[in-house]
Amino acid sequence: MHYHSEVETTTIDSMDLERVDVVKIDIEGAEPRALAGMRETIARNKHIKIFIEYAPGVSTIGPELYDQITEMGLSVMLVGTDGRMHPIKKDELPGGHSVNMLYLYRSAV
Repeated sequence: MHYHSEVETTTIDSMDLERVDVVKIDIEGAEPRALAGMRETIARNKHIKIFIEYAPGVSTIGPELYDQITEMGLSVMLVGTDGRMHPIKKDELPGGHSVNMLYLYRSAV
């Protein structure tokens, strides 16, 4: 059974926020669209930390999202089960289970 709902959306960039420290995104495959709508906010906030759930069984956008993130000048980190951040390369994206990924400016790593 599938349900269909229409919701009004906006972009983070359109909110013209002065400072953004942390963003958590968990939107089942629409992450590239969300990031595109916050490109200016990311550029203005060099300290920003973005957490995105990566669920390889649900979403096939992992490699594309990785490219989009790195093109924005961000590093990709895996939030390990030990709570520590581990740098990860595109060919090391996990399979099977969902994990939280952290994206932050390379200069902050």
